[in-house]
Amino acid sequence: MRNIRVITDSACDLSTELVKKYGITVIPLNIHIGDETFVDRSVKNSEFYKKMSLSKELPKTSHPSTETFLENYEGDEDLIVITISSQLSSTYYTASLAQNMCEQNDKIRKIAVIDSEVGSIGQGQLAVIATKLIEEDRSFEEIVDILEKIKKRIIFYGVLENLDNAIKSERISPLTGKIVGALNFNVIINIGNNVVKPIGTVKGYDTALASIQNLVFDRIGDVSKKSLFIGHANNLPKAIIMKNIMTKYNEFESVHIVEVGASIGTYTGEGAILVSVL
Repeated sequence: MRNIRVITDSACDLSTELVKKYGITVIPLNIHIGDETFVDRSVKNSEFYKKMSLSKELPKTSHPSTETFLENYEGDEDLIVITISSQLSSTYYTASLAQNMCEQNDKIRKIAVIDSEVGSIGQGQLAVIATKLIEEDRSFEEIVDILEKIKKRIIFYGVLENLDNAIKSERISPLTGKIVGALNFNVIINIGNNVVKPIGTVKGYDTALASIQNLVFDRIGDVSKKSLFIGHANNLPKAIIMKNIMTKYNEFESVHIVEVGASIGTYTGEGAILVSVL
């Protein structure tokens, strides 16, 4: 097996178990809530969502420092670095700056920084696939080429339980948020190609989950060689329902339910369900 290490940032939402299993290095983003700052994954996700619910201001994230990336680039392995979408964070640019600095001092090692163009479970899937390609003894260049191609094929949808964060960020008015909530509507989003966009509203959360199933399977046929990742923002019961909906008539190669951490939960708000197929 080739001497290649996979690095990603904490927006990947990979569980501790998956990180250990695949030997992935995870670099945390910084989370800011009011006057408090902490690194992602340093507090339990449930505690983060509680802090967020009590805050009048929307939490903010900031990218890891160049020095942090340089510290994690140390070693003799070639490196494949997969970051959150460059449109959601400056992490990609910081990772690339560290890459340039490292390459100036080390002409032998190879480093590739890949903009996932998504985040959360879609980003995590790319990191897992990268490790599997390493296990298959693919060349460094081949792995990078495959990842750059398949990131365009990620099928990634989500449903938001409430619009609290959208209201706090002033993306929608409080009045609109109250109307949507009063009518029991849930917002469905599509993530991909550096864009996160609402694509509709559905009445009732379970109906929204079923709608995501339809959206996914309208774009895909045989899933026997596909992985399914389901992310939940402190909402495990709905994640299990989503898993049952997605797997009732379809057998994926692998299925994982993971928690949506602070880096992405800041955007989705508590209760969100994300589904990614690759």
